Amino acid sequence: MRTHRSGESRERAAPRRRLVWSLALIVVALIGSAALSLTLLDAVQQQDSLRHEADLAQLERLSGIADAYTLTVARTVADAERGRLTPEQAAEDIALAQADAGARWRDFREDLEPSREGPLVEEIDARLAATDAWLDDLRALAQQGGPAAFVDGADTLADELAPLGTALAQLRGAYRAEAGAQAREASAAFDRLETAAVGLVAALGVVVLVLVARLERARRISARRAQRLKALLDDSPDLVARFDAGLRHRYVNEAVVAVTGRSRAELLGHTITEQELPPALTTRWQEALADVLATGEPRTLEVELPTVGGPRALQTRLVAERDTRGAPVGVLAVTRDVTALRSAREALQSGLDQQRRLADLAAIGVAIDALDPLLEDAVALLTDTLEIAGAAVVTTADGNALHVRARRGWAAEAVPGEVLDAGRAALHGTGEGADREPTATEPASAMAGTPIRTPHGAYGALVVGLMPPRALNGEDRLLLEAVADVLGATAGRLEAQASLRERSLRDPLTGLANRTLLLDRTQLALDRLSRVEGRVAVAFLDVDDFKLINDGLGHDVGDALLVEVAARLASIVRPGDTIARFGGDEFVVLCEGLDAHDDATRLASRLLESMRGTFSLDGHLVRVTVSIGLAVVTDRVAAGELLRWADTAMYRAKARGRARIEVFDDTLRDDVERRLGLRSGLERALERGELRLAYQPQVAIADGQVLGAEALLRWQHPDHGELEPAAFLAVAEDSGLISAIGRWVRREAIAQAVRWQPLGAPQLSLNLSSRDLEDEGLVDELAGLLAEHGLAPPQLCLEVTENAVLRDLASAQRALEALAELGVVIALDDFGTGYSSLRHLHELPVALVKIDSTFVQRLDATGRHDPLVAGAFALLSRMGLRTVAEGVETRAQLDALADLGCTIVQGFLFSPPVSPEAMGAILADPRGLAPTSPPSSGAEGSSRGAEEPPPGADPQPSPE
Repeated sequence: MRTHRSGESRERAAPRRRLVWSLALIVVALIGSAALSLTLLDAVQQQDSLRHEADLAQLERLSGIADAYTLTVARTVADAERGRLTPEQAAEDIALAQADAGARWRDFREDLEPSREGPLVEEIDARLAATDAWLDDLRALAQQGGPAAFVDGADTLADELAPLGTALAQLRGAYRAEAGAQAREASAAFDRLETAAVGLVAALGVVVLVLVARLERARRISARRAQRLKALLDDSPDLVARFDAGLRHRYVNEAVVAVTGRSRAELLGHTITEQELPPALTTRWQEALADVLATGEPRTLEVELPTVGGPRALQTRLVAERDTRGAPVGVLAVTRDVTALRSAREALQSGLDQQRRLADLAAIGVAIDALDPLLEDAVALLTDTLEIAGAAVVTTADGNALHVRARRGWAAEAVPGEVLDAGRAALHGTGEGADREPTATEPASAMAGTPIRTPHGAYGALVVGLMPPRALNGEDRLLLEAVADVLGATAGRLEAQASLRERSLRDPLTGLANRTLLLDRTQLALDRLSRVEGRVAVAFLDVDDFKLINDGLGHDVGDALLVEVAARLASIVRPGDTIARFGGDEFVVLCEGLDAHDDATRLASRLLESMRGTFSLDGHLVRVTVSIGLAVVTDRVAAGELLRWADTAMYRAKARGRARIEVFDDTLRDDVERRLGLRSGLERALERGELRLAYQPQVAIADGQVLGAEALLRWQHPDHGELEPAAFLAVAEDSGLISAIGRWVRREAIAQAVRWQPLGAPQLSLNLSSRDLEDEGLVDELAGLLAEHGLAPPQLCLEVTENAVLRDLASAQRALEALAELGVVIALDDFGTGYSSLRHLHELPVALVKIDSTFVQRLDATGRHDPLVAGAFALLSRMGLRTVAEGVETRAQLDALADLGCTIVQGFLFSPPVSPEAMGAILADPRGLAPTSPPSSGAEGSSRGAEEPPPGADPQPSPE
């Protein structure tokens, strides 16, 4: 024990000794630095003093040379004046003295620092240079002037040498002053450094005293902290121990003493191997301690320690203790009792496993399309995670008859009868045997259950068998109910999906199959033709004049009519046939297994006859008919193709008078193929430049002047030659190409009208289709074209048919009003062919009416007026509307129109549609156009054929 305490004392004293030695070294280093600084300063001062003394000595020598030079000049001049020397000899002596003085000055200048050059040095340089020049003059006098002239020149030289001596004396004085100042400054700096060094030493003494005081205070604080740490460690529930390099205990806290049952004296200084522990445990501890001491890496050790209260789960963290060099010298061990934590962790993990599997079950429930696999997963989850004998799902369809849908834990023949009883109790909430503590007289296992409910009601129950008999605890009950909720939610979702799927395949108004279900069943029926003999027939029905009933009597009456039609069809067809509402007022009947073609025809006849009676609809008695198209096949084709064949036959029934049956045959097939070919070619016609425009003049009856021109479309087909609109506009309308063609026509025609402006500015007439009127960008497009080409809006007339307007009257009215505000002229085309043209004249911004050619044909060859035609002209005149008569072919028609007040006509009587160049020639002729002889009755290109609806016009309306 004393050894242990003395070791601790040495460890605590070591840091203090290191601190004292560090302070001493710092003091010595600082004192040495101060002394070295003084020495260096003294050396610098001495070096500067020596340099200045050398400079002064040099200056002294220069001054002596200057004085000697001056004396030499004076003596030589005197000898020359007395005749002792000739002028030439005297000049040479002076030159030698001059050269010696100049050489010495140049040596001085070479060693002179640039910082010391100044005005005095420059003055001396200048005077020496002047003396050199004068000396040359003196030599010349010595040779030419005689002794008297030489003496006068030498006197002048003596006068010049006096300022040179003065300048050298001043330079010497300046050097002496600078040397004195530097000496004084160095002395003062040395005095300051000496004072600072003394102060530094004194300050270091104070610092040392303060540090020693703080060191003592830190020692006392460290001691108190050590006492508190020891108290904390002794009170800690964790086991704390320290081992030295020999793996002997150096310290243990009270928890170690309490757990091991040994005193500190029995533990300190001893190794683990000396404790009474199981050999395997001792070996693990010893190896772990040795490994940490050898590698310095920490380790975590988990063991079970036998104690008085039973085995305990311990978790130990081993960390190396290191010396000042970082080498491991011991091991610190902190051990925690994790017995309770491990139990809680296992319980938590079990709960997490349950939650994970429950979440997986819910995820599967969201994704699956069938319930049975989920039921099997549910009973597997319960038997895997709960201590139960078995689990089962009991379901019922009517609330009484129960059966087991899924089970686990019981063999098929060993499912006890009380499972159904527990399921019924849980399902109906009676509580009998559902979840209670069993009595001693009950079977070896008890039952518990919970209901499975969907949003639509009870679906079944989830039942578990408890062995040994007991009641479910709270957590197990929650799991059971959660699993039941997942099953109920999934069952409800599947029921809703089945209902939705059924509704998605049914027409909500009539309850019949919709288009999707019809296509599916039609394809199945056609697929069966590859395996069995027979025929598949499709009857496509369209209610005639349904739009009149729907618009005239209201949509409620229209819907009631569709429901009654569906009921009558259902009363005619066979049980295995399919009736579908294809859309709007269209119905389809699908029949398969027909032995003969006549069977399909007879069925279609019965369908046609079933509609001939009267329908009583909300107080209205309505009679309707249907047009039926029939398609029959014996070989497999695509369902969509068969339906298109029947639809095509139905449209032929409409065109041939309605209320009839038409069968799809080779003629219709050829027509379909022709239309498909036209559609394919029309898609490329714009790109290839195959479309062109022809123009038919509009002529004033009074003088034959051409007032306008109507643009008419032509297609120069590569195979069929020139086609008029009647041959392809319906195809363009069906394919949606009519909009692109219409835009091309408008741009091309407006550009052409501008080129005609110098010839009289005729008004250009263009036709608009119902799709054009529905285009929200039409007004902006036309405004842009007019502005781009510079055509005045009144020069453009836009013609619309009543049928195009009736397609969406409100939308068409808005579009026409916007166009009228733009300034273009609005014309009602084909007047007299619609249902209520006169009413629409008041509702639409119409400024011009084009009388249809069918009205013109009512004017016979004698020129007598048809009352209907005369009344129409009179009404239009009273309304202030201008009129243009179309299809004028005879002189009699022209005269009759003139009598009725018509002022403008167009037709073959004046000109057929012509090319833009021909139209330009007509406009250029000031005489205008005169009537020509009428064409023969069968001639190709009659006015009715030539004046087909231009691009954008609707095809001829169906009779309804």
